[in-house]
Amino acid sequence: MARKLGDTERDLFQPLRPAKGTKLVLAAVIGPVAWVIAWLVAAWLIEHSDAIEFGLLVTIASFLFAVPVLGLLAWGRAREERRFEQARDRIEDRA
Repeated sequence: MARKLGDTERDLFQPLRPAKGTKLVLAAVIGPVAWVIAWLVAAWLIEHSDAIEFGLLVTIASFLFAVPVLGLLAWGRAREERRFEQARDRIEDRA
């Protein structure tokens, strides 16, 4: 949204509302558990345990990589929201 401040316009970032509470916990828990169950079922059905074990290792490694990256992204988003909220407050105080 653009707000007029004298002769200049300021575009303020307005992020979407992030998932909170139960939805966030369910997404963080059910997703990886579903992948592990799917790989175990595939291993049992196909009986090619070497390839499935490698797939499980890749899945676990990607999960372990994704958790801190997603944590950093959430932290950065919260920081941006605070920063733009403070900027909006300063603009409203001047008006």
